[in-house]
Amino acid sequence: MSGIDYANNALQAIFGGLKVETEGIWSYVKLPNGLAIAWGGEQKITMPLNGTSGGCWYAVDRIVNIPAGLFIDSNIKIAGTATANNYCAQMFAISGGKLFVQMSASYAFTDLLTTWSAVLIGKWK
Repeated sequence: MSGIDYANNALQAIFGGLKVETEGIWSYVKLPNGLAIAWGGEQKITMPLNGTSGGCWYAVDRIVNIPAGLFIDSNIKIAGTATANNYCAQMFAISGGKLFVQMSASYAFTDLLTTWSAVLIGKWK
């Protein structure tokens, strides 16, 4: 069982009285206080190295749709983690209803085999 599976099971247990919805790789709940929490991720996806910025190599952004129509505005908070087949730093951003995952490394090698997971929190529609 992966880390995201454990997180999914824990969140479903915590929010047991609420209906957990799914859309693509995401599971989410809408809380009575107006907040929505979505969680998801991917395991062992290939992100090709694309170039350099300063002294770092970076992989092509992984662009993932967030649940359509779930969040009311773009003020969504992200907590995420990512690992790869070699030491890398990760960045997460949201724009236009999409989550961007970017990985960078301090030296070049072929492609990154990446596993990532994220939790999104914002106001629901």
